[in-house]
Amino acid sequence: LACGAVGILISFFYVIVSLATKWLTLGKVNTSTKYPLRGLYHACWVFNLHLMYRVNNILGPLKETGFMSWIYRLYGARVGRNVRFAGLGARFPEADVYDIGDGSFIGCAVYGHNFLRGHLRFEPIEV
Repeated sequence: LACGAVGILISFFYVIVSLATKWLTLGKVNTSTKYPLRGLYHACWVFNLHLMYRVNNILGPLKETGFMSWIYRLYGARVGRNVRFAGLGARFPEADVYDIGDGSFIGCAVYGHNFLRGHLRFEPIEV
């Protein structure tokens, strides 16, 4: 019982650290700006990307629950009612470019970024 409680606390702590890191290093993602590859912002984005992979693995058992919608809202996504996340889901640090409508089901990876002509760019995603 004690090991389970410690595991839950560590998982919760990891999510909090990931959220704080996202907002302190990236802030709200700007869709009108091009960020040079291998620049500081790109490095911060990659770091946050790795944190999001870990959070996605930690929260795996909670997929397809309302809790995941709440988590993505904390990362900045606009998530409607009765949205279900399964599979890879929207697991990237640019969640603030996602606009997910009511009753949507996300069952695959959703990308809100692209690499074009040596720059990292973000595009709005509407589901």
